[in-house]
Amino acid sequence: MSGTERVRHGLTRQVVLDAAMRLADESGTAALSMRKVADALGSTPMALYNHVANKADLITGLRDRVLDEIDPPGTDGDWRVEMRRNAVSTNAALRRHPWISDVWLQAGVTHTMLRSIDARLACLRAAGFGAEAAYSAYHVLDNYVTGYSHQQSGFDTAFPTWRDGGLREVAGAALATEGVDELPHLVEHIRLHLDEPGHSHAGDFELGLDLLLDGLERLRTTT
Repeated sequence: MSGTERVRHGLTRQVVLDAAMRLADESGTAALSMRKVADALGSTPMALYNHVANKADLITGLRDRVLDEIDPPGTDGDWRVEMRRNAVSTNAALRRHPWISDVWLQAGVTHTMLRSIDARLACLRAAGFGAEAAYSAYHVLDNYVTGYSHQQSGFDTAFPTWRDGGLREVAGAALATEGVDELPHLVEHIRLHLDEPGHSHAGDFELGLDLLLDGLERLRTTT
């Protein structure tokens, strides 16, 4: 029996999602279809409907797969350490799968998603945040982490050569623009962009995260 025949007769939801994840990582979700997933598995679209209801269900399954890659925070350790670890893990997962930015809020409500939210709220409540303070802290962190990560993924997608000379090309064009000498602070900023690795963006996410966590610690101890 060929490998294709084995896949065709061994379809499961996990197998279908594995194939869809590979395709999404390669080409994004805009080009994803039930037929393409079926072709990748050596199967037919009709066979896939035994395991996923439609493309929307496929997307929801993929979102949950990304959530499963994220380390949830615990409730026993230092809350800042736990939430920081969760945030860094979330950022890494979203960067691994840049297409997720397009569907993050479109995917349906699932137990996986709800469990992820509850784990973060549980960490904050165990640390002594009141219900209202935990509400605010959760949203501030969630908006920062997902927003920052989605912006990073957007730049990676929109400017695929950004880190391979594209930045220098854009910066050089900006510095050559007529009248730019009248904008000294912008010129200084652009030159710092070019002064890598001394001024790499690599630590910017963690810098902003730590500032947020320090601010939320003050919220925790004053409410």
